[in-house]
Amino acid sequence: MNTFGLIIHGTTKGVDDLYVSENFKEIKQSEDIEKTVIDERNLSTKLANQSDVYTLQLTSNYRVYSLVVTDAYLTDLVGRAGFYAIRLYVPKKYPLPNIENFLQKINTKYLEFENNETPKENQNYDDLLKFDLLLEIKQQNFIHLNSNEDAFCYYNPINSNLSTVFNSKNLPFFKNVYAFNEEKALSPEIIKSLGLKSFNETNEHIKEVLLYNNDRVLKELKINNILVDFNKNETELNVLLKEGDVLEYNTTDEPKFQQGFGLIVTISKKYVAPPKPPKPPKSSNKPDFFKEYGIYILMMIMVVVIGYYSWTIFFPKPEPVSNTLTGKEIVPIEDVKNDTISTILFEIDSTQNPKKVYKTNYPKLEKYRFSVDNNKWSFKNTERNNTYVVFFKTNLDDIIKKDTLDFNDDKKKEFFKNLEDKAGVKIEEKEIVIETNKEASKKETVKQTSTKGKNENSTDTKQTPNKNQESPEKNILKKRKTIDK
Repeated sequence: MNTFGLIIHGTTKGVDDLYVSENFKEIKQSEDIEKTVIDERNLSTKLANQSDVYTLQLTSNYRVYSLVVTDAYLTDLVGRAGFYAIRLYVPKKYPLPNIENFLQKINTKYLEFENNETPKENQNYDDLLKFDLLLEIKQQNFIHLNSNEDAFCYYNPINSNLSTVFNSKNLPFFKNVYAFNEEKALSPEIIKSLGLKSFNETNEHIKEVLLYNNDRVLKELKINNILVDFNKNETELNVLLKEGDVLEYNTTDEPKFQQGFGLIVTISKKYVAPPKPPKPPKSSNKPDFFKEYGIYILMMIMVVVIGYYSWTIFFPKPEPVSNTLTGKEIVPIEDVKNDTISTILFEIDSTQNPKKVYKTNYPKLEKYRFSVDNNKWSFKNTERNNTYVVFFKTNLDDIIKKDTLDFNDDKKKEFFKNLEDKAGVKIEEKEIVIETNKEASKKETVKQTSTKGKNENSTDTKQTPNKNQESPEKNILKKRKTIDK
């Protein structure tokens, strides 16, 4: 059982703490925590236009997911637009799905305490902060340049699906990432004018470089001529680069920096040729080569010459026969080689009907089948098993690595485009689903009670919630209860 940290603060007499969980009271003043408790009046209240804002911050140890409420009734002491922020502190190795649901549940409970005028010391959110994480997610440690830039994106209030954005691997490029309500917040042009970068535009120009340091000779690593920290004992290092970034490195046996090109860079020891054994000194008593072997060489030459002329005398070369009857030139038949398949084309596998299953003849990919059902993709390796598993875009990297495919970014885009065009269904980025404990799952989803412009809690599904229709989470919980019984 894991207990996450919670801090609620807002504008009452300035910016005050409204609630701090017990496990964070001692470390609240630490630099890692203190820098995340920021005054949202500088950006959120100005740009949100009295709507909810979701934010994400990365620290040395935590992923900080926040809900910033900027309703009209929230003001500070001098009548300016105010806010209160709910900040959930999750260990960095646990990127959570459906984070907006967790934050809205905490917000609902906070409003209940406020309406009942419950004293701060009597408020308790422990039942919402305990998560039974059955599977530890080992998040890759990416090497990158630190940045003080903020980024923004928009969310749909009906179906926000923020997990895709807030668990993206290029988050380290920004200090804060803001998600604004697309129906109420200000336009992108205005937000950009305040210095924020478009998260989606930046995400299209990020690449990941894999460094193999099997000999552990990597000494220093630079990005754009700036030294970056890394673990010298690691044999595989993942580096995130923006478009135009220059990666350089040197080794323990080669201090001169050299550039790393491509998506895979192998760093090896410098090869040093073994020294040649010294030649023995010439003896003055040793006879000259031609004096010792000259007679034998002449005899061999004479035998070759005599043999050649004897052959030409007894076996004369026949005259060439011209093909005078047809007048056509005789051309030897050469082996015909098939052109190498260079384009990834997909076709329906007719043996798999009625499902829509697609295959390709591209080398090393012909053993895979890609199926789409209810707008969800899955795939299988026909040489290993007969079971389909969920297919996301990130699964292509596993296939490339296992089958040693020579794929660059353009080749990946070609793969996804041709498969999506063939089926007419988009392939999603990978989401990590983590189940909550039985105690938390038995609780009913509480409807959002915000006073203005709020919609019901959004889920990862792409359907609009229906009051008379139970959410997918409740259906899953009912199935689990049945299994438990």
